[in-house]
Amino acid sequence: MYGGTNMPITGPPTSASWTHRAYYKQYRLNVEQYGEILVAHAFRGEKKGDAQPCYDVETTESNVRIGLLSAAATPAAIESCLATDTGGGIRIEVKSKQARTASGKADVVYCQNKLEEVRRHSPATHFAVILFDGEGNGTAEEAWFFTAGVAGQLLRGKTGRAYISVRDVRKAISEGVGGLIGIRTLIDHAATTELTIS
Repeated sequence: MYGGTNMPITGPPTSASWTHRAYYKQYRLNVEQYGEILVAHAFRGEKKGDAQPCYDVETTESNVRIGLLSAAATPAAIESCLATDTGGGIRIEVKSKQARTASGKADVVYCQNKLEEVRRHSPATHFAVILFDGEGNGTAEEAWFFTAGVAGQLLRGKTGRAYISVRDVRKAISEGVGGLIGIRTLIDHAATTELTIS
């Protein structure tokens, strides 16, 4: 399983200063890769490669439950999020963006080919959406975890350009829609976890 703590360091690290966030800033990872690393760490999962077209992180129901509990999610919210996958594998599609760019605020995340099987690859069971600060600091401003069922309800647009509106996610969580949990604190904790230097 990918724990997210063993990464090559070529600079002059100290055990106190090297975290996922420091690594991101030092080596200028793209925000998509950074988000996947943090979600894999947060849920004790395995980060998949680009050859896997439907999801980015694979883990277990037990590991997701532990992560959501540490994010202070209520037992009822966790059960709602895991009800259809209890005891099975969890496949997470991670969508990460800068919350603000020169062209404006992040309004949508694209999700084509994630909710259906592709070339015999199983679809994602869950989504993690992370909006990072637009300053390049690697700080999560907002982050959510939700079921593929919720994603399907929020999905807009045609298959080739299907997307989820950030505004709709905010509205759904404010209304207490089941199967959707805020995970910003969990992601920030993963970002500040000390790395093992190898």
